Amino acid sequence: MEWNQIIDAIDLQQVMEMENRENNPGKSQVEQREEIERIYPTLSYLGSIESAYASVVMHYNNSFNKNSGKIDLVDEFFRLPNEFKVKEMWEIVKYMTQMPSVSKFYSIVKNDVVKTRNTNTFIDELVVQGNRYLEDRFKIYMTNKINNGNLPSVAQDDVTSTFRLVHGFVSVRLRGEYVGLQDGLIHGCPLWPMVYYCLRAGDLSAAIYCLTNNCLPEFQDVISLLECKLKNPSSPHFRMFKKNIKRLYTTNVRNSTDPFKRSAWAILGGLDEISEIAKTADDYLWVKLNMVQMDQESGCIRYKNLQHTILEEHGESHYDAFKQPLLYFKLLALTGQFEAAIDFLFRTDNFRVHAVHMAIALCELNLLVSPQDTSLPLISIDPSDAKPVHRLNFALLIKSYVEKFDAECLREALHYLFLLRHCKNLEGQHLFKISVTDLTIKTKACEKIFGKVQRDGIIKGLLDEFTDAKMFAEDVGQDLVKRDLYEEAIDLYDGVNIQYSLLTVMCKMLSKVANLENAPGSLRNKIQEKAIIVDQRFSREGCYVQDANIVNSFIKLKGLLPFFDLYREKRYPEALKAIYNLKIVPLRNAEVDERVKNLKKFTF
Repeated sequence: MEWNQIIDAIDLQQVMEMENRENNPGKSQVEQREEIERIYPTLSYLGSIESAYASVVMHYNNSFNKNSGKIDLVDEFFRLPNEFKVKEMWEIVKYMTQMPSVSKFYSIVKNDVVKTRNTNTFIDELVVQGNRYLEDRFKIYMTNKINNGNLPSVAQDDVTSTFRLVHGFVSVRLRGEYVGLQDGLIHGCPLWPMVYYCLRAGDLSAAIYCLTNNCLPEFQDVISLLECKLKNPSSPHFRMFKKNIKRLYTTNVRNSTDPFKRSAWAILGGLDEISEIAKTADDYLWVKLNMVQMDQESGCIRYKNLQHTILEEHGESHYDAFKQPLLYFKLLALTGQFEAAIDFLFRTDNFRVHAVHMAIALCELNLLVSPQDTSLPLISIDPSDAKPVHRLNFALLIKSYVEKFDAECLREALHYLFLLRHCKNLEGQHLFKISVTDLTIKTKACEKIFGKVQRDGIIKGLLDEFTDAKMFAEDVGQDLVKRDLYEEAIDLYDGVNIQYSLLTVMCKMLSKVANLENAPGSLRNKIQEKAIIVDQRFSREGCYVQDANIVNSFIKLKGLLPFFDLYREKRYPEALKAIYNLKIVPLRNAEVDERVKNLKKFTF
C-alpha cells in the first residue's frame, strides 16, 4: 500500500471513530466505513484531512439541530491531524480555551466579545493558561533531557515528582559547574537553579520545598510570597510581599553573581528583566507572562504591551514566521491574539485548513472577535477597539474556504455556511440566508438544496437538515427577485410549491416578455414553457392561492402569449379572437366599464 493510501486510511478511520463514538460503539470497521460513505458520500471529493474536519462539522451541526448536547469542537478537531506541528497548535488551542470563564461565554452577545476579552478576569485566565502550557511543555523538555542511569538518587521523603524531575535536569544541565552560584546546595544541587526550574515548571510547592530545606532565614520573604501566591494570590498580603521582594532585589540581589538567583527574584517581584537564562522563545514568553500585573491600574496595559511587542514591534519578519510557523503561532495564541494567529495560518498553504477550523471552534465558544461589517478584509482593526485588538472576518473566512468545493460537495458546503447562522451584515440580513442564495445561484441546484414537491409526496432537500426549507425558500426567493434573478426565483418557488409567490413572479415576467418574439431558447420561450407547465399542474392538482386577482392575472397574462404569437404571424382574425376571449380589450362601447374594472385588478 502506498504511503498516501495509508494516511488516507488512517484519516478515514478517525472520521469513522468520531462518527460512531456516541452511537453503536460495537460496529465493525467495515460497517463503520459503509455508514460514513452512506451518510456523507461526497467526502471523497475533499482531501483526507478536509474530509475528517467536515465530518466533525456535520456531526456538530446535526447534534445542535437535534438538541442532543453540545460537542467539544476543540477536542474533536484535536483528534484529527497527525502532523506534529498541527497537533501542537491544536494543543495550544486546547489550553487557551480551558479557562473557567469559557462556559459563561456561550451567552455573550457577539458584539460584547471585545469588551469581555479586555476584562481583568479574562486576561488573568489567559495568562494562567498561557503559562500552564509553557510550564507543562518545559516538564516534557526536562524529562526528555534526563538520562536516569547517570543521575544521583534523591531521598523520597515528602519530595514532589516535580522536585525529582528538576533535580535530575539540573544535574544533567549544569554537570557540576557551579561557579558563581550562591547559597548552598539542596540534595546535592545548587539552590537557585533548583528554585528557578521549579518555578519554570509551574510548581510553587517544589520551590517552597527547596527554600525551606535550605534553612537560610533571609529567604523567608520569598517563601511567604510563594505560599501566599499558592493559597490566596488575591490577598492584600500578596502585594505587600511582592513589594518586599522588589526592594530586596534592588538592594541585595540585582548584582548577585548567581544568574538563577537574579532570575528567580526578578520573576517573583514582577520585574521586567530578562536574564541570560531565558534563551528560547518559550522562556522569553514565560518570563514576560509572569511580569503581567492584574491590578486595576496596570494589568490590561501591561498585557496589551506584551501583545503589541509580539505582533507589531517584532512581527512576522522578526520571528521568520513562514519558516517557523509553529513558533509564531504559539507566541500569538499564548498571548490571546487568536485573530492574528488564525490570519497568519490562513495565509500559509499547509495550515490553511487548520486555521479555518480553529476559527470555527473559537467562534462557537464566542472567543473570536469579528467585524460588524462583513465586507471588510480577513483581518482588520476597528478604531473603537483598544490596541492591538484585531478583528477576524469569520464570514469571509468560511465563504473563502467553502467556495473551493461547494459545487461538488453541496451538503458539506451548507454545513459550513450554517456556522454563519448568527452572523448578520450591516443591513441586518442573515448571512446564512444570503450565502444559501449565492450558493443557489452558483450551482443552480434548487431542487437538491430545497427539495421538490411532487404528486406522490415531497423530496426533501439538503436544507431540511437545518431548517424548514419551504419557509427558508420564501426569504431566499425574495432575495433572488431583488437581484432580478426571476428565473431562479420561479424555479425555487415552483420546486417547493409556494404558489402565491410563484404566481407573483410569473406575472411580473409574463408582463415583461409577452410582446417579445418567441424565439427558441429565448427568455420569452422559457417563461412561456414554464407558464404552461404551472397552469397544467394547477389544473391537475389544484391551486390553493386564495387571492383571486393574482390567479386571474396569471391566466390573462399567459393568454396574451398566443395573441402576440398570432399577431406576429399576421393571423389577425385569430389574434383578435384570442384577445377578445381574454376580456381585456373592449370591442364595444358597452364593454368599456367592465374591461377597465377588470384591468384595475391585474397584478403585474
